[in-house]
Amino acid sequence: MIIIAGTPSCSEALSISDRYLNDRTVAAQGQGRFAVIDGWNCSWPYLPDRSHADSYLQCVDPTGNAVKIGD
Repeated sequence: MIIIAGTPSCSEALSISDRYLNDRTVAAQGQGRFAVIDGWNCSWPYLPDRSHADSYLQCVDPTGNAVKIGD
């Protein structure tokens, strides 16, 4: 997990990332793996200069804090 925007606390960013990946009660929807966890919008976005398979997961909160999950 890497913080890519803002200044979220490490514990909050790690908690959201862990829940997104491992919590069975979080139901990611569609090919974009869209989910909302405690106000954070998580997804597998299309990124410039990367194929979708080479993109990373990310979570963004309403204030603009964002974390990257994976490479």
